[in-house]
Amino acid sequence: MQGMEARQKMETISPIELENAQLPRGWKGFREGAVRALLAQAARALETVKRENRELTVENETLKTQVRRFETQEQSMTEALILAQRASDDLRNAAQQKAEATILEAQNSAAEIIRQAEVHAQRTLFQTEAVKEEAAQFRTQFKQLLEGYLEQIERQDPKPHLTVELGRADASQG
Repeated sequence: MQGMEARQKMETISPIELENAQLPRGWKGFREGAVRALLAQAARALETVKRENRELTVENETLKTQVRRFETQEQSMTEALILAQRASDDLRNAAQQKAEATILEAQNSAAEIIRQAEVHAQRTLFQTEAVKEEAAQFRTQFKQLLEGYLEQIERQDPKPHLTVELGRADASQG
């Protein structure tokens, strides 16, 4: 137990305590001057070690602070990069969806225009056929009307010198 206490006391002894230490004198002990010189040298060495230890402790804390700051900056940069990547992905997806919607709208519009053109063409075809049918009916009715008039004229004036062809009348005087 005494050895442990002595070791703890030595580990916690300051350079001044070492320099001012009073060692018990024994019979045939060490020379006091040499012991005092050795203790002074040990005290200076211990003081140097303690000063260096304090400096290294301060430097270590400074470096730890810098490391924490760098780690924080790294984390912030990583988060910023992730956010930028997400924003880029979102923007690309939105642009893709808009492009697809625009294409679909254009396709639907084109299909509607084609459908309307087909309806118009069909209507025009029916109208053309109806006009042709009406024209044929008109020609037939007009021809019948003219033939009816021609018959009436021939019944009223049966002169042999007058010849009428269908659709044309020639009068020959002779």
